[in-house]
Amino acid sequence: MLKKFLKTSLLTIALTLTVTSAVSAVPIDQDITEPNNNTPITTYEYSQNVFTSWIQTSGDVDYWNFVSPKTGLQEIWLLPPSGTTYFLGVYEYPGGTPLAYTIADANNGTSSVYVNLQAGKKYTVLVMSQLGTYDENNPYYIGHPLLFP
Repeated sequence: MLKKFLKTSLLTIALTLTVTSAVSAVPIDQDITEPNNNTPITTYEYSQNVFTSWIQTSGDVDYWNFVSPKTGLQEIWLLPPSGTTYFLGVYEYPGGTPLAYTIADANNGTSSVYVNLQAGKKYTVLVMSQLGTYDENNPYYIGHPLLFP
């Protein structure tokens, strides 16, 4: 019950912050997280529990790298924008076979994967379009409710 409340609270905060700011796609040439279409050249590493980004074309892929501060089973969830379906996969850096993955359909709300992580190891999260769907104006949300302090 507390876990669901925490997840809902974090999502509500993230959505509130996004809605209260101007929600529009960041041009790729101005997006500080781009290029993030290839694991080895993705320089942006994150260390927050909830963040947003955009899939701007049907061929756009987003890789996110992080170093796990904790060992244990971790939930990672994705909420794609309305009318879209995205792939969410978690890999041991620099890639290969996913440790866990799901297809996230916005009509179903958030979709989660659960993966065993080891403290100090680097991991990659991949988000990409499925079924050719994308939304260059509205972001997707990724959450790691208990990963980062």
